[in-house]
Amino acid sequence: MADRNVALVKRQQIEKAGRMMFAAVAGASVIVGVTIVGSIFMGRMLVFNSKIISAENKTVAVLKADNEVVPTLRDNVRKLNSDESLMNVPPRLKKDELPIRVILDALPDSENDVALGASLQDVLLPNDTSSIQNLNVGAPTNDDGSAVATDTSTTAAPATGDGSLQTIPFSVDITAHSPQEALNILTRLQHSIRAINITSLKLEMSSTPTNINFSAKSSITMNISGVAYYQPAVTLDLQDTTVEP
Repeated sequence: MADRNVALVKRQQIEKAGRMMFAAVAGASVIVGVTIVGSIFMGRMLVFNSKIISAENKTVAVLKADNEVVPTLRDNVRKLNSDESLMNVPPRLKKDELPIRVILDALPDSENDVALGASLQDVLLPNDTSSIQNLNVGAPTNDDGSAVATDTSTTAAPATGDGSLQTIPFSVDITAHSPQEALNILTRLQHSIRAINITSLKLEMSSTPTNINFSAKSSITMNISGVAYYQPAVTLDLQDTTVEP
């Protein structure tokens, strides 16, 4: 009977030890699993933080480089505003305008068709005797200066704003009453501060009787086609960048 009780006690102790061992192994497995998962998570967090730091360093480098050139740009603008050659460029500037305005007028940052047309009509082309018969700005032209018919269902792509030169076509028919007057018109276009390129020039001379003796008064019709230029402003925008983990 005593041997049976001893055997029963030993069996109970063995089963208890087995349960304790299972619990210990299960607990160790849980700890190891949590440790592995935690290590993977921490590794990913480290990589993600490294990406963020790298992106921040790039942003800081760009801002630092931009700030370093600010004094140089400021000095260049100051020199241009004290340049006598810009101060003396006709037409003269208003009292409250800086000489650097001449550069902005020579190469505008927008497609200012109205300003170009006003400049051609009021400043560059007319004089005491010549007269403008037709002026077309901002539309394609034929060889004779007439506007080319375009499909109104489509529109031209806007400027990209990358700083590349863009053109504004124009055409004008103007009458001059002497070769010297025609030459003066071309000279004024050549001396314009606005960047202008004459692409086509057609001259037609005609004469009309002025009295009963049929003395002729000659006139020259000039068909001028060309392009003016503008340079879209480069836009600098701060952008938000998403860094994926």
